[in-house]
Amino acid sequence: MLDRQGFVKIKNSPRATQIEWSVFAPNWASLYFTMEWLHTFPGPYTLRYYLSGWFEEKYNDVNAARNRIDIIIGKSDVRRRSTMVRSIQNSASTVSSMKHRASSASSASARNPRSPACGA
Repeated sequence: MLDRQGFVKIKNSPRATQIEWSVFAPNWASLYFTMEWLHTFPGPYTLRYYLSGWFEEKYNDVNAARNRIDIIIGKSDVRRRSTMVRSIQNSASTVSSMKHRASSASSASARNPRSPACGA
């Protein structure tokens, strides 16, 4: 359920807290909520997450645990379920036409500083 539904599981006892989740599940909101409320749970904090297998990290400091969750969120990409890479047409005419358009836009903005090409 952690992966399919995007759940974040929090287990705590009077002496420790464990947070468990799947990195690529759509669970950012739950993780941000967990980060905000983590200080209300007792340490040490165990982060258990599934990436290419289960990883487990322990932190005594709540801020270190929160920062690590934030870093892991930054490395996950929940917006894409698959990746597609398009092949690039490697032709000299395509590259030269792109250079020509860039050069034209640059020289036009130099002549007219209020043109949209300058971002004004």
